[in-house]
Amino acid sequence: MRRILWIGFVCALAGAVAVAAAASRGATQKTVGKVVGIPTADTLLVKIGKAKAKRVRILGVSAPAATDCYGTAATATTRALALNQRVALIGDLKKGVFVSLPNGEDLGGVLLARGAAQIDIWSARTTREQAYAAVQREAERTFQGMWGACSTDLEVSISGPEQGLPGQLLSYSVLVKNIGPLPAKEAELRLRPGNYSEFVHKVTSADGTCTPSSWMATCAINPLGPGATAAVTVVLRAVNFGALSARAEVNLLGCIAQHCGDAPLLDRNLDSNHASAVTILPGGGYERKCDPSYPAGCIPVPPPDLDCEDFRPLRNFPVRHDVPDADDHHLDGNHDGIACEEEDY
Repeated sequence: MRRILWIGFVCALAGAVAVAAAASRGATQKTVGKVVGIPTADTLLVKIGKAKAKRVRILGVSAPAATDCYGTAATATTRALALNQRVALIGDLKKGVFVSLPNGEDLGGVLLARGAAQIDIWSARTTREQAYAAVQREAERTFQGMWGACSTDLEVSISGPEQGLPGQLLSYSVLVKNIGPLPAKEAELRLRPGNYSEFVHKVTSADGTCTPSSWMATCAINPLGPGATAAVTVVLRAVNFGALSARAEVNLLGCIAQHCGDAPLLDRNLDSNHASAVTILPGGGYERKCDPSYPAGCIPVPPPDLDCEDFRPLRNFPVRHDVPDADDHHLDGNHDGIACEEEDY
């Protein structure tokens, strides 16, 4: 995901200085104490011997604050795991520690796995960062904890003329909808002209700011509350006989700040983020004809050579390999009889 990629970028940027910091924060200093309080999900109050309880941060993770989405639930998770437990604190008590629970589990790793925290990318690198990244990636993929609760779902659709002529300006209507449950505070819409289209001629919207270019138009969509929609119109110029595919893709710009409030962390359903509309440009020896390889719908025969992105959101549809020129669009990459599966892209 983009969040994990950004983590890698930050880590690379830190370079040798961060590596030195990680070494200095190694797992050599070990203290045993009892957890007597948990003010936040990533902070413990630990009593060591007869001394006054110390406030220590869990190294390598950052949890949502009480005012953030999932903040209260994250703190409850840490309390259930660690409160009144004798734990091992590994590292510098003043700078942050790894915490080992009585059963030997790493508390930071457990919080990441349950979606009660994310990797702390705002502090120096740690020796467990690589392992933590894999744990967080799985938690995001399976929508654990805050990754499910603090998400939203954007979907896009596009419609346009079924037929046109070379040289004609063709208008397509694009609709972006926020299914919810959280508001989409930042979203980007990308509009791409497909084969047999010269350029993005014009793009307009009262629900965002759009910038056209020769090969793609980009729209910064205004904030969308749950159930709200944004409408965009894009105009393409057809240039040749064949099948023109206009594509739309919407992306949620998820929150990557340390505290996100009610801003969503991710879009939980990326399958609905792509859509396309095919316009037939008959003439010049090309007429609309359905390819017999694809019985699920009327997919035109070449030209041009269309791909799976031209038929979004249609996916996982059957392919016949017992007809002449079978699968001439090469949509069934693994030849298992099903087109546009993940492994076919």
